[in-house]
Amino acid sequence: MRRPFTNLSVQRKLMLLTLAAAVFALAWACVGFALYQRATFRASTARQLTSIFDSLESPSATALVSHDGQRAQEILGTLRAEPSVAIARLYDKEGKVFATYARAGLGRQATVPELTGDGIRAEKHTLVLNRGLRLDGIDRGTILIVSDLPSNGLTLVDYLKIAFLTLTFSVLFTSLISSSMFRMFGEQIERSSHILAEERRVLE
Repeated sequence: MRRPFTNLSVQRKLMLLTLAAAVFALAWACVGFALYQRATFRASTARQLTSIFDSLESPSATALVSHDGQRAQEILGTLRAEPSVAIARLYDKEGKVFATYARAGLGRQATVPELTGDGIRAEKHTLVLNRGLRLDGIDRGTILIVSDLPSNGLTLVDYLKIAFLTLTFSVLFTSLISSSMFRMFGEQIERSSHILAEERRVLE
């Protein structure tokens, strides 16, 4: 039994192959753009978290050394100027909570990630900075900052929607052009075949 594809004309086969190649290329392009955007946003947020940590390290360590809880709370309160920061906590050397900040609207329902080694890690839709606080070369405690990843960029679904619309218009335009070209080429081939047939008859 012959396969459906083999029953198609050469014109249809070429159009289907062109369409398949375009779909494949656009799909991979969308995935690439989405992954690049995600990596760029993460890198940007990580730099922002590092900058925030640098500004908080010295005063936070000083508040821990002096056991000044009110001052520590005031220091974390400055994070209200950073809308992307959801949660921040100061821990003393024993790992006990010394001061806490939670963005307005989160309250007690906020989930605080566990302390791990120094560094920045990704957790679902957030980035978590976990760094030790040093003063005069001595470890004074730890700070944890949780920041939302930017959500104002295009997602993979958005890219796929754009690709679908682009592909639809491209296919319509290509179909019109290719139909005209194939018709023109077909007419030329038909004329050439008639000419060759006439020449053969003359030669015979």
